[in-house]
Amino acid sequence: MNTQHANFISNYTTAVNSLLDARAALKSLREQYTALGLGSGNTLLTTDDFAGSNAYLSPAAITSALATMDALEAILTNFSATPPTPTAALQALLAFRP
Repeated sequence: MNTQHANFISNYTTAVNSLLDARAALKSLREQYTALGLGSGNTLLTTDDFAGSNAYLSPAAITSALATMDALEAILTNFSATPPTPTAALQALLAFRP
């Protein structure tokens, strides 16, 4: 057994499982966002909702990230979907880094 290969396989498997867990969590949060009526015009996120450790974010950042994750989900479930530009997708996700 090649130890480097075995370590790669283990690390790759861990990363894929982390990605799948994160995908499931994000899908659940998207459902919660919808259930709360956020962004529907009736109930909107406001800048007052972004306090403490979330103060660097904005309603636009959340909306952009949700749209990016929706596009990514469409790509994962339907390969004919047109992905967003890499720059826009990365910017939306990187907005979540303080």
